Amino acid sequence: DEDVFDNPEEFNINRPINKHVSFGSGAHVCIAASFVKSEMEAIFRAFFKNGGAIKAKYNINEPQWTNNATFHGILNQFIEISKSNTDTSKPLVKAHFVEY
Repeated sequence: DEDVFDNPEEFNINRPINKHVSFGSGAHVCIAASFVKSEMEAIFRAFFKNGGAIKAKYNINEPQWTNNATFHGILNQFIEISKSNTDTSKPLVKAHFVEY
């Protein structure tokens, strides 16, 4: 949305926190949501099959849970994605997932 973001056509995982609608819901659900989810599953399967690793960078034993009555989940999730569990180079991706 060009009214909200600078360079909206660019994928930027480090873009400041925003209230997006992802795939939507109800009558406004994205018709391609199932297809995209299947694609992502295939991508992750190939990634892990080839030794890729995702490391939690938050306390997974004592996460902060949401207060949302309709969605139960972890409030903040910091992760790093690397080529392997033993890869000590710079992570491929650092991400922060937040529940609104």
